[in-house]
Amino acid sequence: MNDLDYTPRLTEGSPAARRAHDALLAFVHVLEAIEGIRLARWEDFGLTLQQCRVLHVIEHELESPAQTELARRLGLRAPTVTVHLNRLMKMGLVERVPDSSDRRVRHVVLTEPGRRILGALMHPVPGDLMRALGDRRPDEVEAVLEMLGQLNQWVSDHASEPALSLAAAS
Repeated sequence: MNDLDYTPRLTEGSPAARRAHDALLAFVHVLEAIEGIRLARWEDFGLTLQQCRVLHVIEHELESPAQTELARRLGLRAPTVTVHLNRLMKMGLVERVPDSSDRRVRHVVLTEPGRRILGALMHPVPGDLMRALGDRRPDEVEAVLEMLGQLNQWVSDHASEPALSLAAAS
């Protein structure tokens, strides 16, 4: 086992391997349910996943980017980014501001409503997890919350390790 392999060695077909497999599948199902709820929240704001991504990149990755820089970061063609930006501008979520040194260049910034909506979309809502858990018994919900707390602590404790640092950077 190398330093980057955190997978315990389980004998294939053993009860421990089956439990680990079942637990992983259950975890993936919860994540899928939460993601479905988050997508519904985006739709409540009238946004597509790609538009949310545009807002996120503008605010958190490229401080007031020029449109060409934004297109490059998103891996999209400039005309596609123009369509997204025009829709976001009509919604009042972004604006284009002139560059102080080059009149041909316009920078894209989030408006205050854009920042508020992005904040609401990007921060998990405790109710999302509760809806994803559905009609679980209170003791089952408590067990899930305890496990998630332990998982979060483990990730925090190991965040500087190469495998987790790369995952956080992606």
